[in-house]
Amino acid sequence: MKRLSEMKVKQCVKVLSLVGLVTFFAMVIVWSSKPVCLRLQITVDEGSRATVNHEMIIHVSLVNNSHRAITLIESNPEHDFVFLVIGPQGKKVPLTEYGKRITDPTAPMFGVQFITLSTGEEKRYSVQLDRLYQLDAPGTYTVSATINVLTQSMLDKLKIPITPSNKVQFRRLEAANVKAGL
Repeated sequence: MKRLSEMKVKQCVKVLSLVGLVTFFAMVIVWSSKPVCLRLQITVDEGSRATVNHEMIIHVSLVNNSHRAITLIESNPEHDFVFLVIGPQGKKVPLTEYGKRITDPTAPMFGVQFITLSTGEEKRYSVQLDRLYQLDAPGTYTVSATINVLTQSMLDKLKIPITPSNKVQFRRLEAANVKAGL
């Protein structure tokens, strides 16, 4: 009787060991199959949704959707991100003089530092879009964002993809419509 119990215990230990081993390998497979990527998300500041030549603030978020920490170069959000702004006529909106200077890839960058985003961590930035782009015409604008060439190059070397940003829209009103309460 005693020997039968010992055999059952040994079988239970083997089964439990096998279950533990299978669980471990399943977790490793799931962990290693999770894509290493950054997600870029933009939103329009609610106070900027429909304005007349007031500040147009865009919030940019970088989210680390990977299973490891990712280190990036950070300087100035106006330089670190590149925006595609499509105006009311469906054409690309030109940069302001300030926008040309700040987004010039050959311009010196000051205050450069490295930041590390842990797994699941989000870093938020705010950018005053009307400082960079000529948002003079009334109508609806569409904006999307990417990261600058330097950061993209660094991520490419590390084989870390970044998902494209979403698109957001905002309206610029004519001064007459605002005075009339429209």
